[in-house]
Order: sequence, then C-alpha cells, then structure tokens
Amino acid sequence: MRQLTLPACLLASLAFTTAQITPVSNAAFYPYGPGTADILDPAADDGTSGEQSLSTQFPFFGNTYNSLYVNTNGAISFGGAVTGATTVAFPVTDNKVIAAFFTDIQTNHTGHIYHRETVDADVLARATIDIRTAFPADNGGFVATWTYIATWHEVGMKGATGDGLNLVGINGGDGTHYTIHPYSRTTNLYNLPTWTDPAVSGPAGRWYRRTDQALIGNTPALVCPSSYSQRRGEKCLKMFKKPTKSYTGAKATCASEGAELFIIRSHADTEWVVGMLADFNSRTGKKRDVWIGLTDEDTEGTFVWEDGTPFNVTGYAPWAEGAHEHNNEFRNCVFINKRKNWLWYVQKCRGPWELYAGPNSYICAKNAVPAAPDC
Repeated sequence: MRQLTLPACLLASLAFTTAQITPVSNAAFYPYGPGTADILDPAADDGTSGEQSLSTQFPFFGNTYNSLYVNTNGAISFGGAVTGATTVAFPVTDNKVIAAFFTDIQTNHTGHIYHRETVDADVLARATIDIRTAFPADNGGFVATWTYIATWHEVGMKGATGDGLNLVGINGGDGTHYTIHPYSRTTNLYNLPTWTDPAVSGPAGRWYRRTDQALIGNTPALVCPSSYSQRRGEKCLKMFKKPTKSYTGAKATCASEGAELFIIRSHADTEWVVGMLADFNSRTGKKRDVWIGLTDEDTEGTFVWEDGTPFNVTGYAPWAEGAHEHNNEFRNCVFINKRKNWLWYVQKCRGPWELYAGPNSYICAKNAVPAAPDC
C-alpha cells in the first residue's frame, strides 16, 4: 500500500497508488474502511459524496458549516461540492476546501473513498493528543469531542497529470486567504510521508493547520496595478512630474485613475519624495515642488489632511521659515518647496505662481492588490 497522511483539523488522509510515493505504516492513519462505521462512496470520476450533515458546526475561515462534501478529487469542501480538478493554485475564489491531495482522481478501476463522523472514545483520545502536540501554546487544554475522518484508499489518478495540478492545502474561498503545503505543486509531493513540518510538532507525514479564524493562513503577494510601481507600505504610487497649477486638478486626475492624492505626513514619505524630485530636478534643470495633501481651505488656520483626518500641530510638520506669515485666506494649500530646502510652504490652491512657489507635481496612490494566481 502506498500512503500519505494529512490530517488538517478534519482528519483527511490519502492512501494513494503511485510508484513514486514512499509507503508508510497503516498506523499513521486513523481507523477507516471495513470494520468501522465508514460510508463507502460509489466508484466515480469527478464525483462527490453529496452533502454530509454534521452534528457539530465546523468553523472555516470566519464561517461555520453544518455539512460538508467529500469529493473524488481529493478534497473536503464546504458550502457545495467541488467535483472538478483545477490547474489554478490557491488562493481561488468560491472553492472552500481542505485539500488532502487535490488532483484528478478516479475510483472506477482502483481504490475506495471512505468517510464518517465519529465520537469514538479511542479516536477522540488520539485526536486530543495530536492537537495538543501540534498546538501546545493555543490548545494545551484541548479535548476533542467530535471528529470527521475522510480517507482516499489506494486511489488512482486519471491519465497523465502534471505536478502543477497536485495541490495540498486549505483554501478559504475569498480569493485571498489560504494555507498551502510547501511541497504543493512540486515533485516533492511524492515525499510527503517522510516530510516533517518544521512549524508544528508531530510525526512525519502529518500537516496540521487551523481553520477557525477568519484571516488565518497566507495572503498572496501584493503587487501594484498597471503604471503604479512605487510602494509605500500597502500603497502603490505614481508621480506626475508634469506640473499642475491646481490642487483641485491634481485630485481630479488621481480620481480619474481610481486613486487618491497621496498624503505626505512622515519623514520617511518626505525622504522618498525628495529623492524622486531631486533626481528629476538634477536631470532636467526644472524645479518641481509637490502637493502634500494638506489644506486649510474650509477654516482659515485649521489644516486638515485630504483624507479628512485633522492635522496634528505637535506632530511631524517641517514648516519653512515664514510659511505661517505667508499663509492667509488666499493661500491655503501646502506643498514641499524646493526653494525652501524641501520644507513645507503655502500657496494658492489654484494658482497663479507666486514668490517662493513654482510648478507643482503630485502623487496619486492606489492600494496594492493580490498577485494573480499562478495558472
């Protein structure tokens, strides 16, 4: 028998027939098959057990479910059956699954799929020890009161399937949150029975992960939308070096791109902007200042950031000498002034240029977005 064992909150395991998988002992599995109360699913290709009611709600990424589906292709799903195999890596939208070994499986010619809900005392005692061992800090006092065991016994793959099709992991179904085994979608999956999780205590061939928190798991790498390439935290930035005479015009341009005017309210932000402008100024000989997203247009002398948050007068505020004297009801918008050693100054929000003011560039900001899945 060729086997691998992957309990993951529910106890999902796979005994998989392939010459490339190293065999492990039956002792690695929870009891299954003949001699237990297991349900035996009919032979199928891209099939499912149908909806299986649960006596205890199962928590999964911020939701709870009263039923589950044991699917032919190596996955337990919630909210509906997942019968097709997929070449798309987690995270994916809609499919809420625990993937013991998500690939193109058929049982028409070989193998069986068993599953059951149980409160058997021996199984509960073993599950209690396993979870306490795996998560000692969080669940040192954990006591199992219920289990669901699903086993794919010596099942076979349909035709030739590439390594990129073989997924082991948990997918939250929101297109963002997921957990994936480090061997997933690689030829190293053939060595799962001898793999030891460096993050979780337990015997080889086991992979334990929690599913009971809304945001648990990995999130995909964040990338910038098209034409936005600079990153400040979760924000992607695009600097418009072509000047605008209007603060309102700068905001409108950003809005037309589905962005907002970037607010510069920290020393780190200022350093980044100055670096960009200094390079531009030295190359072109053009002196560009930049709007910082701060005005007192509504109430003279009371500055407010563009996102509506009040200005902290005791916080970061590198005003240039004379800026406050220069401020009056006609000059309401703050900018970083090249002529004042990159300090803050005030000018008219809609031009024309005055003494110690010049053409203003501006920066639009968008949120970074999850990288597209590897297809």
